[in-house]
Amino acid sequence: MKPLIIAYLVIGITLAASGLLPANNTGLIWFIIFSAFTGIAAPFFDTILMAMIQQTFPIQQLGRIMGVVMALLSLLASVGLIFACPVADRIGVEKLFIIAGWGIILCAIINWLIAPAKNYDKQLQEKGVMERYK
Repeated sequence: MKPLIIAYLVIGITLAASGLLPANNTGLIWFIIFSAFTGIAAPFFDTILMAMIQQTFPIQQLGRIMGVVMALLSLLASVGLIFACPVADRIGVEKLFIIAGWGIILCAIINWLIAPAKNYDKQLQEKGVMERYK
């Protein structure tokens, strides 16, 4: 879970920091750098999350589970954009970046503080070891 939470934090920090940048060429360069870090962290998050989902459910149900997960992610992204556009028009895109970044940072902290979530990878490893020795 540590790499997942670190990726969470990198995405949140870079998003929030992007909202604090000046509207000039220097700000653009820093935005590109922050976006690169976000782009590097996102696959770590996604890969680890998908691997944990695959280890959690029986292989016979995995296709349906992954279909539902992907549908929910697509739906939530669309709904998020529906709400983000009017909010960005009202408060500004830079403030929306800051709010989104802090929201992601808060989710990472909450994930770290909830013991079952923090130790979920260890539970999966123990489950896998127990199944191998059955």
